[in-house]
Amino acid sequence: ATELFGTPQSTITATADFGSESTDAEAIYFDADIVVRQPKESTAGIPNWPVIQAFGFAVDGDVSISYAKGGNPQSIALTFLDDPDDYASLSLDRSSYPAGADVHMTITSLAHNIDPTDEDSWTYNLADDSVIYQKFNENGIAQSSSESVTFSDGLSALNFDDSGLLDIITNPNNASVHIIQFQNNDDQVENNATNFVTILETQPNSGIFKNTDNGDTANIYIN
Repeated sequence: ATELFGTPQSTITATADFGSESTDAEAIYFDADIVVRQPKESTAGIPNWPVIQAFGFAVDGDVSISYAKGGNPQSIALTFLDDPDDYASLSLDRSSYPAGADVHMTITSLAHNIDPTDEDSWTYNLADDSVIYQKFNENGIAQSSSESVTFSDGLSALNFDDSGLLDIITNPNNASVHIIQFQNNDDQVENNATNFVTILETQPNSGIFKNTDNGDTANIYIN
């Protein structure tokens, strides 16, 4: 998944600590314009800035990250887990809905939090099960193909399982008109809104996503 959000620029071999062992890991540096938005300028004249440094970690392995800041290093120990579904949940604002009501949905998923410095936006195309990262920015403005990434197989390429898919049955009773409908709001301005549901992170690095804009309009409603 290291090349999904940019073009590889260079490859080096570095040492990563896994508990009591040190392991050489290949680190790939690549452009991250899609992932890191509104970046600070490099004060050291580093080319291809900003970049993301990716390492291959062992499942359930301990990872030690240290930052040397002119004195005693600041360190933190993490454990790498490979199943995002264990840390994802979905909730609705009520258990039943009258006609005309908006459906306010909250998805909690740390794995959807790709950029910890900005609000992430994910758009689900219910017509073909594709998922688009940053189809719209945090202001609901459509992005170009060079500013977004489309995943045609849910999010399996990012190691997601069921939490990478959004399955909505719009007409469970085979009625003449679908009960569940879709619409635009300020977070999603799409010419064909009937197939798209966009969720936007509530704030940078929160891992909490909603389909409701600041005006309390959801992009799902009951017909």
